[in-house]
Amino acid sequence: MSSPIKPGSAGSAKKLAEKAGWRANISQYFGLAAMLLGATFFVVFLAQSGFFNLLNSSPDKERPKISDPAIVSGSQSVISGVDKDNQPYEITSLTGVQDKFSANLIHLETVKGVFHRPDKKLINLVSKTAIYDSKTKAMTLQGDVVFEEPGRYHATMDNAAVNLDDKSLVSQSPVRVDIAAGTVEADSLEIIDNGKRALFKGHVKARFGIDE
Repeated sequence: MSSPIKPGSAGSAKKLAEKAGWRANISQYFGLAAMLLGATFFVVFLAQSGFFNLLNSSPDKERPKISDPAIVSGSQSVISGVDKDNQPYEITSLTGVQDKFSANLIHLETVKGVFHRPDKKLINLVSKTAIYDSKTKAMTLQGDVVFEEPGRYHATMDNAAVNLDDKSLVSQSPVRVDIAAGTVEADSLEIIDNGKRALFKGHVKARFGIDE
């Protein structure tokens, strides 16, 4: 025998279902609100930490400016090695600047150099500035250039090209060479054979045994 259905039971069940749905909706709303609140706090934190400024900043604005973008600054330099005769040489300079576009080129100032010859004699080098090419071992000298073998000759000129590998020198500027016997002047000079031979060209003037 089935139990009788009491009046009002269906209405109570309906009310319970509506309350449960309402509570579920309220929970969803609170969850969504909590997510939105958390996201708001996170955005505020990023803004205060400068995150958005970092994203908007340009690398060029952060990079320091270089007064001369063609070169990279350097400091005191020492260039040393051995020549084709396996003799050591050393070039020192007060400052050394590497060319930005040609890494093999070094700009030197206040240059001094010493070359060793197979006969144990030395050749000294001095100039105000120079450009050294590490690929060819060539140097272009400029300003008060001195190339000398102490006790044998002392050559002065405005500019010259020197090769460190064979100790040769070529100058297209007027030169003066002082030797024990006198003085030789010319429009250009070439020194070859490890500094043993000097070739003078153009309006060569030689004075021997004359006190100036």
